Amino acid sequence: MAKNNLDDVMKDLSAGRKTALVLNVFVAVFGIIGVFSGMTEHANGIFAYYAIDAGLFAFIGSLIYLVVAMPGMGFDGEISPAIQTLRFMTTSCQLLAFAAALVFLLPRAAGGFSGVFVQGSGLFTQLLGPACGVVSFVFFEEGKFFTWKDAVIALIPTVIYVAATMVLSASGKLKGPYPFNDGGNAPVWALVFLALGLVLALVLVKLNERFARS
Repeated sequence: MAKNNLDDVMKDLSAGRKTALVLNVFVAVFGIIGVFSGMTEHANGIFAYYAIDAGLFAFIGSLIYLVVAMPGMGFDGEISPAIQTLRFMTTSCQLLAFAAALVFLLPRAAGGFSGVFVQGSGLFTQLLGPACGVVSFVFFEEGKFFTWKDAVIALIPTVIYVAATMVLSASGKLKGPYPFNDGGNAPVWALVFLALGLVLALVLVKLNERFARS
């Protein structure tokens, strides 16, 4: 009987919600694989890489989304504004992780595109994870209307990351991988990084408004 009820609930879900559930499963899986893969690559500074932090954050956000949105988990399936905001924050961080790799890491990478986006943890935290997260949020996660204020809120994890890594860099405990924790003009590069994050969050707001609600 319980199985039949679950089947009935699944049939009642929109195609968009089903797609969002599947994509969030991938986001969670790619996020945690990226973290464990990063442990073998960056044993002494795994969390110095924004993409790995964003992947872990996305894993947590998508896991919460799945628990609430998945039929049969004890919730009514309604995604609260708080959880929608959390998904927006994690997706913003993932998109920034991709953009930061493209702008800051790729020009200095010995292995080129493959070294940054295909090999090791980069495949999961800088390419596949962000792709699934952005597609899900932009096209299939309807609900709350996001504003520029949400974009500013979404920047909070990035501000914390930038501040923490700059302090570690200044104390000599961390060097790289981004320009704001790798030598001179750190404050300028930090502002560039944060500005990029804000712009990308605003782009996500507009894209979600355009496609997920159309």
